[in-house]
Amino acid sequence: MTRPTAIGLCVLGLLGAVTPACRVDAAPLRGWYGLPARRITPRDLGLKPREVLSFVWHGEPQFAPGAAARLLPLFDEKWTRYAIQGMVNRSGPLVWLDHTTYGYKTEYVWRAWYRDKHGFRFVSKGPSFDAFVRALVPHFNGLILYDAANSDNHFVAGNIASANFCVPVSTDLYRRHRGAFGAARVVATVGRNQFPSRRAAYGWLLANCLPRLDPGCSYCPDARFPDNLMGPNEWPDYLIGADVGFHQKAFLYNISSLQASSTLVAGGPNPQGAGLAGSPDDAATFAAIMRKLRAPAVCYGWGTAEADQSRWGHSMVHTPGAGNLSFHAAVKPLVKLPFRQDDRPRVDTPKKKVYIAFTSNEGDTLGLKANLQWWGWTGSQVYDALARFDGDEAPRLDWSDHRPRCDVPRTWYLNPLLVARFPALFDYYFLTKTPADHFACAPSGAGYVHMDFMPPGLADKHLRNTARIIRETLNVREVSLWGSSQQAAFDALARELPGIRGILPKPSGAHRYGWLSFAGPSRTPVLSAGDAYYCMMTWGKVEGNHWTIDWDKLLGYLNKVYAERGRPAFLEFYGLQNDLPEALGELRKRLDPERFEIVDLGTLMHLAAQAPASRRGVAERPAEVQTTAPLPWSNALWRRAENWQGVNGATVTATARGIRVKLAPEAKWGLARLPGILLPACCGQMNMTVRSLTGGSWVIKLQGRFDAPDSPLADYIPFGEFPHLGRYATTLDPAVQEMARAGEPLEGLYIGCSGIPGAEVVFEDLAFVAGKGIRSDPPG
Repeated sequence: MTRPTAIGLCVLGLLGAVTPACRVDAAPLRGWYGLPARRITPRDLGLKPREVLSFVWHGEPQFAPGAAARLLPLFDEKWTRYAIQGMVNRSGPLVWLDHTTYGYKTEYVWRAWYRDKHGFRFVSKGPSFDAFVRALVPHFNGLILYDAANSDNHFVAGNIASANFCVPVSTDLYRRHRGAFGAARVVATVGRNQFPSRRAAYGWLLANCLPRLDPGCSYCPDARFPDNLMGPNEWPDYLIGADVGFHQKAFLYNISSLQASSTLVAGGPNPQGAGLAGSPDDAATFAAIMRKLRAPAVCYGWGTAEADQSRWGHSMVHTPGAGNLSFHAAVKPLVKLPFRQDDRPRVDTPKKKVYIAFTSNEGDTLGLKANLQWWGWTGSQVYDALARFDGDEAPRLDWSDHRPRCDVPRTWYLNPLLVARFPALFDYYFLTKTPADHFACAPSGAGYVHMDFMPPGLADKHLRNTARIIRETLNVREVSLWGSSQQAAFDALARELPGIRGILPKPSGAHRYGWLSFAGPSRTPVLSAGDAYYCMMTWGKVEGNHWTIDWDKLLGYLNKVYAERGRPAFLEFYGLQNDLPEALGELRKRLDPERFEIVDLGTLMHLAAQAPASRRGVAERPAEVQTTAPLPWSNALWRRAENWQGVNGATVTATARGIRVKLAPEAKWGLARLPGILLPACCGQMNMTVRSLTGGSWVIKLQGRFDAPDSPLADYIPFGEFPHLGRYATTLDPAVQEMARAGEPLEGLYIGCSGIPGAEVVFEDLAFVAGKGIRSDPPG
């Protein structure tokens, strides 16, 4: 590494002279660079070969969001624990942390698995933070102290520490546990006002730390620091999983160009005045980070919009709730990759019935995989054993009969990128799968991306990377491409993976009709997201504290599909998790076998490829007929401002060639509504210009009524984000086109803005263009 440090420190000194309120002596950062990496052996830790230090983290409190000052000390301890664990496990699987508070207990399953299958012996050291520090800190190069009152300092100190095998420690945590840290050398101190701004802090890190880290990897826990990192939200703890950032030498940051981040810190507002994410300064900082990463980078964490990262060719991997990722990544797998599943179709030729594939959700979410699909992969034998168990030693489990032997086919989405980076974690799935289990790739190739937001060159690179990782890890032949609506992407993937059997795009929105087309010279079926996206919500109901399937609702819908659609018909039901095996067994009992058949996703796509032309619903190439139907409205409506109505307090005003939508002072989103719009089938494209945008993103929505349960407000144009402005020409979602072709009324155009209160966006030159229409096959 070169040494730009002296120049950087001089610049900091000059900035301090100009802004006395932010002035800080540059000396504390001297000497941080160029410290050697260390390799730690079991013998260094007083362990025998294949022994693991195990620390059980008991009694961790739960807080309501918003108590930033109260939560900060707990966050500081977590940050230090995960940093130490991740960096020690670079040398091998040496440190294990049990998170017992949240009731998962799945970590006991993993300990039992690693004990029984890998021969590890876990040496318990209890829950004491002092014991944790005494056992591990002496093997580091020293400490990076930071003032935690500045929320960005966690990440400044974390990057410096990760690059130099040091331990990041808040000054308060260091004071409270001074005896445990003993003679550990303080290498550098990051002061509260070390940098004049967040942008300056991350700019310094990119110049000085990133060259010693992995530019193909980043970690961002959640932009709303520290509330969601500490309190229960969607996940019990957004920070569980942070050890992987330190283990894989990821660039650590906590910023998003879209989501709001808390400015609360101990003692009041952030002294940097970072404000809310989505501000121009934060957006520029985020763009600088994305630009410096090497595409296609893996972005671990949560909270940063996938669409933002997709613009730069990077993919998201969600980590909250996934403990011990650094340990899983360090274990040598039992299964030699690539793993080969039996992918032969269960049914050879289609009959005149409805074929249904049930798939699990969120293949990219490590929290689900580390927690056994929220118990969906396990059965009552394991669950009951752990419910009765309370102790530090993992229970004895019968691995030959650890889950119910339900023989109903089901497909489990997983991401081959995760298999490549955490192969030992997936040993459990590969070695315990039954003949009824089938694996497919989700959500969008190698990692979580939105293909429609990727520039063409980066999109091609992502697809090539996806094909390579699939070939190296697992013979999945069905690939989901969320956020993708471009035929060119489907054709490219079919070319990259000649053996692919199906592509499943999921445009924005939910509850779409299954839309079938074909891609590539091999005519690979492309089946849009099925009728039951997140079907555990759509088809479920709550009874007491338990979720169960609403059988009357589900069976009524399926019988309606059978009666009204051409056959064969193909449905993907996405989203079942912990109740999947039991629910499918019950469903099969209730279905008429002459009308319905449950198959895995591979079989579904095999049958879809043979569907008669008159039953496909949409022509093979939905772009062959030029329509001439008149448009119901044109640019002239822009100038009729009285037709527009503000939604959620938004103010709508006319401009020379368009409208301005401004959010209310207290609102983070708002829409301008133009009622009474009816889209004909001829509308194949939407043209518009986003003239200006401050502090947010823009979105266009269409309210439609169509024959699907709980018809939602359907997004049909991908939203855009600051600072990308200019001319847009977007082909309408094929699902929307199909609804228009079928004659369903699609009414109500909504154009709006989301971001921070007071944000605004100006739209000009909006028009629907009569393009290539949809050719329908003859009925019957």
